[in-house]
Amino acid sequence: MHHFSFKCGALLCAAIPLSFNALSGQTRGPIDQLDDYIVSAGPTARAIKDFASPFSALNSEDIQQQSGSTLGDLLDGQLGVTSTSFGGGASRPIIRGFDGPRVRILDSGIEALDASSTSPDHAVATEPLLVERVEILRGPSTLLYGSSAIGGVVNVIGRE
Repeated sequence: MHHFSFKCGALLCAAIPLSFNALSGQTRGPIDQLDDYIVSAGPTARAIKDFASPFSALNSEDIQQQSGSTLGDLLDGQLGVTSTSFGGGASRPIIRGFDGPRVRILDSGIEALDASSTSPDHAVATEPLLVERVEILRGPSTLLYGSSAIGGVVNVIGRE
């Protein structure tokens, strides 16, 4: 009995490489390539695969379709993003429940100086019609942009 099981085991071991050769002859279908996103929220541009946090971006087509009058209105409805609504023309993005000084607004990677983080009756000083791309960063890697970015980072890239 022991001799028989040894022969069966040896036969199976010899047959395994043959099955791999049969599978290697199969043709593969075309491979779909995905578009790469370059994130420029910072001093150097990095690929999206280098980020450990959730990231989303709006390109110029998305911005034209949504056509918000302020940055808060433009981003309202994105994943994890709402906006403050103090009145007409005064809104700021709220990312994952954090607003005001806990969300950093960048203008082409440089901190935008605006009064919207200090008072809810001010809007972010950015005209959405002049924006080419908006990048939204969430999660723990936003702390690379300072302690005021605990909620998230919004990088607004204007048309050049």
